[in-house]
Amino acid sequence: MDRGDEIAPSLLEAIEDSAAAVVVISENYASSRWCLEELPRICELRKLVLPVFFRVDPSDVRRQKGPFEKDVESLEKKCGVDKVKRWRNAMERVGGISGWVYNESFDGREETHLIESLVKRILNELNNSPVVVAPYIVGLDFPVKEVMKLLGVGNSAPQLLGFLGTGGIGKTTLAKAVYNKLARHFEYRSFISNVREAFAKPDGLLLLRNNLIKDLSKSSQHHVDGNNAFMSVIRRIFQEKQVLLVLDDVDDASQLNELDIHREWFHEGSQIIISTRNRDALPSDLVNEIYEVRQLGPSDSLKLFSYHALRLEKPNDTFLNLSDQIVSITGGLPLALQVFGSFLFDKRRLEEWPDALEKLKKIRPNHL
Repeated sequence: MDRGDEIAPSLLEAIEDSAAAVVVISENYASSRWCLEELPRICELRKLVLPVFFRVDPSDVRRQKGPFEKDVESLEKKCGVDKVKRWRNAMERVGGISGWVYNESFDGREETHLIESLVKRILNELNNSPVVVAPYIVGLDFPVKEVMKLLGVGNSAPQLLGFLGTGGIGKTTLAKAVYNKLARHFEYRSFISNVREAFAKPDGLLLLRNNLIKDLSKSSQHHVDGNNAFMSVIRRIFQEKQVLLVLDDVDDASQLNELDIHREWFHEGSQIIISTRNRDALPSDLVNEIYEVRQLGPSDSLKLFSYHALRLEKPNDTFLNLSDQIVSITGGLPLALQVFGSFLFDKRRLEEWPDALEKLKKIRPNHL
């Protein structure tokens, strides 16, 4: 990215997709409109903020004094008090967070210790964080409520629920949303992504097994090589611990057998979600219920497309007709809406859209 006066949309997307933000504030931080525009966005998203005060006093950051005073006052003259007030508020908030202070007197050993401490804090936070859902989601409230009813939270019997739907319809997004809602109730939890893709690799099964055991045994050192060793460890965990487990994008019931997923092994209160495109991957002797994930309705489809194409909740009159046509092509598939919208994001002139529409008509959403 080329730096300039205006913050790039791609950087805002990166901020939204990140689980944490390390903000390094040096004495000339307030001279950069780019940096100052990043800061309130990070705060607004309620991300984990870890400030590093690089040879500056946190109280000066908090009060915009010392090396920041002249730069902030200069920006008020150029950009207006109202706009700079948002930046001031962000600096005040971040300056009040207990972070890491890098002093001028630091030697190599102290610098290394600071970095190690920062990395350790990030890893600890991420290990306790639920999975990250897409930065902009629509139409999830109702299906999440339906799934919570099917799982019957508080039910003593283990619940195994299947998510069934075509590719790109939003099974993963729904699974992440439900996982995040339940995660705080489970000490032992794991979200295993891309099961189908992993099984296609030569060492995919071994990787999946070790990821599963690492998550549920709460140890980075646990490693199994043989089938019997895996079954011994994983069955003990399943039988003794109440677990929350998501297996996303399973392709075949045999994959579940390889991972030793059997209803009778799970401890009471466990919640297991299996998402798949294949109904045969959800045998009745394994799952309690099957939830069919449905496409988005017209209104939510338009919102999702508009966000990715225009960064607006609804297209303006200029783009509304063409947006409606594009949305109808997608069939309410969230992935298609995101891909088509992103394809049009840098096309800001109306005359560019009809040609793009013709190209999109040739793309079937199920081929994305």
